[in-house]
Amino acid sequence: MRYKSRLLVSLIAVSLALAGCGGGGGQRSPSGNTSGGALDRSAELRLATNAFGTSFDPHLSRNFATDVPWDFPIYDRLLSFADNKLEPMLAESWELADDRRTLTMKLRSGVTFHDGTPFDAEAVAANITRGKELDGSTVARVFALIDSVQTPDAGTVVFNLNGDGSLLPYSLADIPGAMISPAAFDGNVAQQPVGAGPYKLVSSTSDSATYERFDGYWAPDRAKVAKITYRSIPDDNARFNALRTGQLDVMQLPATIFQQAQELETRGQAKIERALGSAVIGILLNTKHPQLSDERVRRALNLAVNREAINDGLMEGECVPALQPFTAASVGNDPALDSQIRYDQAEARRLLAEAGVTNLVLRTNVVGVSPYTEIAQAVQAQLAEVGITLELTNVPGGEARAEWRKGGWDAFSALITAGVDPALTLSTSYLATDAVGGPASPELTALVDESAQFAIGSPERASAMQKISGHLTGSPTHIMVCAPQFGWLTGTNVQVEPGAFYSYSYIFDPTRLGITS
Repeated sequence: MRYKSRLLVSLIAVSLALAGCGGGGGQRSPSGNTSGGALDRSAELRLATNAFGTSFDPHLSRNFATDVPWDFPIYDRLLSFADNKLEPMLAESWELADDRRTLTMKLRSGVTFHDGTPFDAEAVAANITRGKELDGSTVARVFALIDSVQTPDAGTVVFNLNGDGSLLPYSLADIPGAMISPAAFDGNVAQQPVGAGPYKLVSSTSDSATYERFDGYWAPDRAKVAKITYRSIPDDNARFNALRTGQLDVMQLPATIFQQAQELETRGQAKIERALGSAVIGILLNTKHPQLSDERVRRALNLAVNREAINDGLMEGECVPALQPFTAASVGNDPALDSQIRYDQAEARRLLAEAGVTNLVLRTNVVGVSPYTEIAQAVQAQLAEVGITLELTNVPGGEARAEWRKGGWDAFSALITAGVDPALTLSTSYLATDAVGGPASPELTALVDESAQFAIGSPERASAMQKISGHLTGSPTHIMVCAPQFGWLTGTNVQVEPGAFYSYSYIFDPTRLGITS
């Protein structure tokens, strides 16, 4: 089915849905660890990643991907997302009108927030209003698509939209869809969060959080452990040693220590979950920079990067060299484009000379965690060989993307954010939000607008996305490096429910993990 596109209203409005330091779209890890033994519902689940969450207030989240594991235990969303499909959560059903301008949801009854406040249609409407109007709200652009919310009864909400709402349900399954108790609005939600999720936050520090089971939760079987302790451990080896010595049950597993993790798994002392994601590690470029606005310069930068050397030397072969924006895990990937990956310093120098560029210096914001720092240093050395200087500044992982979006940097070494749908990838990284220089060309905008005429899931749309991938391969807007294999390492007594791990990022839903006896 075809429909008229309103691209910059509908796509950009939901572009923050899965954006973040580690965000990206893709399939969930297809396997689930099913360790023997019964679930120990009195157990403590101990987890660690490389970055602390930015806020316990979902309306002030500065990095959705980073905040997911910290916030999901506290907050149920209107919808959930697992096994590459939307699922009911606080909304039992949802229906998008044929004109895609009205989204109706039927809500779950008998749900209460942690403070005893009932969850109903008025609570949903209050959350949307707060998200639109709160000073500093980071979900306001998502909710800008929503003109008004009707509450015909306590169990029904109707979102009246000003654009195409096809992707809005995906946003409502992520941080923007997290429901806060309206009774908590006048307090400090960021420090004293009140949700309707399976766990309550009982304490937090600058790098850890402790949660305990909420006995009044509407689906008690979902709270698989009595307590969750979540830590930020930026050093990869320290994090690995903590799991190896039994101090952790689950850890984010970077490619840089994947071989060590495999050895642990071979000895039967741990288990690995991994999958190719839909996001690419690279260097985002600010095309407002006078010299970066020249396509020849951006092509030269891509030609000067030796992706194979980075993959083999830094990433233990776990980061697939990439030039196109969509990986093999995403709609829009064109395998034929992989043959265009080139490392050609001579051609890079020729293009720079043709563009009249000498002594180019790029102030570069670097996500200050592995592997972004190591990759940025490798690219820095390679670009120096063609006369380009990257001045690298490490920024804490939870803050780096928000700092980039202020627009004062020339480049940003990070994950080129992907969403569960390629339209979200394009909107976030190439048209708005992370594209601080704006769309690089009218041709790109026209191609994206053309793709939006086709229904999600249609062959025509997939073909249109491949055309976009081809355009961005030949006319790059960022320096593409490689598509990482994302992984997690768990103890042998960890039970993994399907959908627990997001293959496109170093994030996971702790409520889908349990400990066996």
